[in-house]
Order: sequence, then structure tokens, then C-alpha cells
Amino acid sequence: SIDWEDYGVSEVLQVEDGAEALRKATIHRPEIVITDIRMHKLNGIEFAERLVAACPDSKLLFISGYMDVAYLKSAIRLAAVDFVEKPIKLPE
Repeated sequence: SIDWEDYGVSEVLQVEDGAEALRKATIHRPEIVITDIRMHKLNGIEFAERLVAACPDSKLLFISGYMDVAYLKSAIRLAAVDFVEKPIKLPE
């Protein structure tokens, strides 16, 4: 739904679960990571904690249908750029 090239993004990778996301991130070292909170194999917070250790320059954006205070606090602690609630409103 997003024309990434309009934002200067030339490569977009998509994965199926948190463990695969971590493997790909450590190889590709992304500038921007958009992650869900609830994922299979490795949840978004665990993934983000490991990502920050492996790729400290990556910027995090969390999406979730669960506006849980603990998730929000974890996102803040991990210096997330934003926390977007599902369903996503594309103008946001």
C-alpha cells in the first residue's frame, strides 16, 4: 500500500516471523524496521531487543493491535520511532 520509492526506500524485505526477521536484519542491517509486537517464534519486543544489540543504527517502528502499557513502555525503552495501532490508517 505504500510506494516506498517515494520515500527514498530502494529495498524492502518481508519475513514471516521474528526469528527470520533477526536473521535477515543481521545480514542486511536495515535503516528502518517495521515490526509487529506479536509474532511467531520471537515476539516483537524480544526481536527489537536483539536487533538493537546487533544493529544499533536501525530505527524501529512498532505496529500492534494491542495497546498494552507494557508494550508501550518496552517500545519507549528501545527508543522506537513510533508505535502505530492496528488497523493502520495509511495517512498516519
